[in-house]
Amino acid sequence: MSDRIIHSGDAPMGFKDLVADESEYGPKVWMSGGSINTGTFTGQTQYYNETTWDNARNNTNVAIITSGSYTGSQDSTTQVNYNALGAYVMLDVCSVPGLGKTIQMFIDILEPDGTFTAIYQTAALSTIGLRKYLIYPGAVDDGSQLTGITRLPLPRTWRVRINLSDESSMFNYAVSAYYVGV
Repeated sequence: MSDRIIHSGDAPMGFKDLVADESEYGPKVWMSGGSINTGTFTGQTQYYNETTWDNARNNTNVAIITSGSYTGSQDSTTQVNYNALGAYVMLDVCSVPGLGKTIQMFIDILEPDGTFTAIYQTAALSTIGLRKYLIYPGAVDDGSQLTGITRLPLPRTWRVRINLSDESSMFNYAVSAYYVGV
């Protein structure tokens, strides 16, 4: 594996030079202006996603379903996991409309045929509170504050699905995720 420098004609706008890994799918690093004498360079690592290059992202958080009152089951927008191994998914149930009414969360992955399949589902919940679920390869329950875990990696394309036991009752909840393991 050898590095090469591609000069400004090949680098994206705003970057003076590019240091690129020669491996087919290895990371590449954009190096922007600076001085070799002072060692003041800034850079951006990128990873190949089978089609294009994605910027490397550190551990990040995202609102999957914003806090609100909802009737009826719903699917989140499709989420894109750029380069994390897994995620903490938080379900914050703020109100349940009455006895016997439940909310259940599913974490679905996108299959190659375009359908979604659940890789994790919570129990049917009938009380308020914040629940924390970990999707991470080889995850171990260490007795911490986690509600549940699955020992699978989080694929690139996924979503959260919420099922309500009573489609006409108002539930108040939010779902967020924290990508980890970059």
